[in-house]
Formats: sequence, structure tokens, C-alpha cells
Amino acid sequence: MPYYLEIDSTKRIARCRFEGCLTDEELKEWYRTACEIAALSDLYAGIVDLSAVKSYEVSSRTIHKLAKSPAIMPNPDLVRLIIAEPLHIYGMARIFMFVGRHTRPNLHVVRFEEEAWTILAVTKPQFKPYKR
Repeated sequence: MPYYLEIDSTKRIARCRFEGCLTDEELKEWYRTACEIAALSDLYAGIVDLSAVKSYEVSSRTIHKLAKSPAIMPNPDLVRLIIAEPLHIYGMARIFMFVGRHTRPNLHVVRFEEEAWTILAVTKPQFKPYKR
């Protein structure tokens, strides 16, 4: 799978960085895995970084289905961010945000990583690979 899970345990932020080609099946599999991991963690925020995705083959149907699914982090007060630099991916992330707004009221979609750190009021996060 083209993703890497990282965590800053001090700031309690989890980040998933996707690379290369992202497909429907890979995104759905990641979603299931992320739900399992989030249930084991005491997080303040979660970030999905799509800025390194080169080929985006995720259908709008999959985006709608995932947005209507239970949130990865069930607590609606937790901050969630999607970093989506390419415009077409940014647009799909905004659709996900809109469709899932009732269960993810603190979801923000941004274009650049610096915007995420501003929203979280964080400087120099220290991410390390997440190990189960």
C-alpha cells in the first residue's frame, strides 16, 4: 500500500501520508486499518496527507460511502485535517468533508502542510513511524 503511518506522541497527532497511485480498494483498506489504530490511540488530531499522490483513481462513490461511514476517530471534538495539494484531489476531499460534516465537524481540508500546522497551532512536530 502506498501509505505511511506516523505519530507525534507528545502532541498526540497521527498522520498518514499517501504516495504514488491511490485507488478505491487501497483507500477502503486503509480506512479499515485506520479505524483499528485510532481505537487504540489517545489522539488530539489526525492528518491525512495526499500531497504526494501522483495518480488518483478513487471514485466519487467511494468518497461518499466513506464519508457516510463511522468516523475513524469517533470523538467529534477531535481535529481532523486532509492535506490535498492537487486541485482535483482537493475537490474530492471537500466533497468528503461536506458529506461527512455531521460526524466530522472539526474536519479541515487544506492545500498545504503549513496550513495544517497553523490550524493545530503546532510548530515542528516530531513524527515517528507508527508500529502496531
